[in-house]
Amino acid sequence: MKKLIVLGILYLSFLQFNTVNAQEEDERKLSFETQFDVFSRSGNIIPNLKARYFFSPENVLRTTFSFQYNDAITEILENNGTGVGSVQKTNSLFTFSIGYEKHFVAEKFSPYIGGEFIFGFGSNSTFGSRTDSVVFVSEFNYSSEQRTSQFGFGIFTGIDMPIYKGLYCGTEIGYMFLSSNLQRGEFKTENAASTTNASTVDVIPSIKSKSFSLVNMGVLRVGWKF
Repeated sequence: MKKLIVLGILYLSFLQFNTVNAQEEDERKLSFETQFDVFSRSGNIIPNLKARYFFSPENVLRTTFSFQYNDAITEILENNGTGVGSVQKTNSLFTFSIGYEKHFVAEKFSPYIGGEFIFGFGSNSTFGSRTDSVVFVSEFNYSSEQRTSQFGFGIFTGIDMPIYKGLYCGTEIGYMFLSSNLQRGEFKTENAASTTNASTVDVIPSIKSKSFSLVNMGVLRVGWKF
């Protein structure tokens, strides 16, 4: 009889703990998270931050921010001499999205589906000092710059799995349509050795592209809800 009483008390305590924990989860409205591509072949990880606002456990507004930046400098050496030139290429892209998630709350996890709109902008630039990009030229410099913009939308499905007091992990997968525009730019040269036209400016034509792809396959999401 005593054993049954003890088991009954433990069972009631467990139910009360789960109820309190569920109530605490329901009271948490805001979360921040990041994600990692654990199966990436290249090993590159793009910084990513996602904020979510829970109007209710089933209805969530989300926005995601990511930033890519790459700057590379290549030396151009003079043949049979000591001169040094360089080519510097800088690429940057900032993207953000706003979307909605519909959650189907279960006891141990929360699967969801949703959609989002995606926006992006950035630039690609090159600066060549004392080179024509191939060989060393002591009095020749050049530069180019093109702005880039993106617009798209995505659909996705994923799952949240609570770990402890607001800490959670999960994964997500979806499809994304993206329209990219590498805008018209300028290519400038400065040739101090020229006796006729030391400076020139040429137009770089624009490039437009569209893509439809599977995204976020194999990502691990980690976040904190408070």
